[in-house]
Amino acid sequence: MSSRLETTDPANQARRVLAEFPPKYQPESLRLIDRQGFSGAQIFQVKTSIGDFALRAWPSNGPEIQRLRALHRLLSHIFSRGVENIPVPILSSQSSSVVEMFARHWQLEPWMPGKSTFHDNPSDARLVDVMKCLASWHNAAADFSEAKCFETKQGESPGIVARAEQLKKLKSSLSRRLDVKRMNAPQDFVLVVNDTLQQFELLADKIARQLTFASNLQVRCQPCIRDIWHDNLLFTEDRLTGIVDFGAAMSDNIAIDLARCLGSLLGDDKSRWDTAINQYQQLRQLSNDELTLIEVFDQANVLLSGTTWIFRFLNGEQQLASDKRVIDRMQMFLDRMKQLPT
Repeated sequence: MSSRLETTDPANQARRVLAEFPPKYQPESLRLIDRQGFSGAQIFQVKTSIGDFALRAWPSNGPEIQRLRALHRLLSHIFSRGVENIPVPILSSQSSSVVEMFARHWQLEPWMPGKSTFHDNPSDARLVDVMKCLASWHNAAADFSEAKCFETKQGESPGIVARAEQLKKLKSSLSRRLDVKRMNAPQDFVLVVNDTLQQFELLADKIARQLTFASNLQVRCQPCIRDIWHDNLLFTEDRLTGIVDFGAAMSDNIAIDLARCLGSLLGDDKSRWDTAINQYQQLRQLSNDELTLIEVFDQANVLLSGTTWIFRFLNGEQQLASDKRVIDRMQMFLDRMKQLPT
């Protein structure tokens, strides 16, 4: 019984995984980070004699091992092009960037300095640094050609197509109006659900038409982060010293990153959106179609993000109704939904 408990304890599992790496990466101390975010990954801060590292355990339904290995080659490629504020996974003693153990995929990477504090200090200097780093990341990624999931080609944006399908599915699922008054959930969750559904009904058809139009645009698709948002951007004073969590990365148009990033940092402050996009274009020009896609992505993200939490709740994830982080994010998206033109 005791040996079974030892192998199911997260810290003991982490030590077993770390034993697969060279001696210099063995832990002097190990700490499970409380905030796991929404990806389901477990992250340990590993202190060693040569510095701090992050040990990431992907969830069992996370990226497949071949895609993870391709992602790690992509990050190494981008780092070699001078983008150094990203964590490139470290090779194990078996020369693999992924360790398979305890029915999960694990990776060890440098611990990136800084904190996700843009909203606490949303300075122009920070915004400029984010845009410069993102443009440099995109420029470096554009010539990576070692994996199909990260290929560069001309075509429709997969992210736009996926959002059109997601919206169609949500419209069908929510067509039978949910009886909010009978929801067995905390009142603050019920209230935000009710308001979100009302806004969804007002906006869904218009945004569906925008997505249909945008899905016909032929644009350049290349490796993109796809989940670059406030909490994954780490600052030390006014410098962006770390970008973390690349698990969603795939080939798409760069508009998907600009919309996700700026929507999370700036909300509806369109004057600062313009400033940010102008800064980005100092290093990487945007076509008219890409500028169109940025707006379509942002509006679709706002509509779908809050509504998706409701869909997940209806499909059995009842715990979401008691998660303050979820309710706060739903309220944030609801506030933005109310600003969208109907």
